[in-house]
Amino acid sequence: MSEYMFGVSTRPISTAEANRRDKIARQFGVTFVGPLTTAGNEGRSWYATEGRGHPFDGEVERKVLAAVADSGFVSYCSPK
Repeated sequence: MSEYMFGVSTRPISTAEANRRDKIARQFGVTFVGPLTTAGNEGRSWYATEGRGHPFDGEVERKVLAAVADSGFVSYCSPK
């Protein structure tokens, strides 16, 4: 099975914000990846889950990004 990634950002975030985003994502069976610290990828982050195809992927993306926005974080990507 493939992986579905969404919410990609290059905006630097704190460890605390990354942990909170991961906690929210895990409520939906999703993992928050990042922020990366390797040269050329500093600050890059995204959400990842098992790719199940349409309409599941889009629905999970909307739910996660809406929950992140509802938590008070400045959203760098909007739910569709």
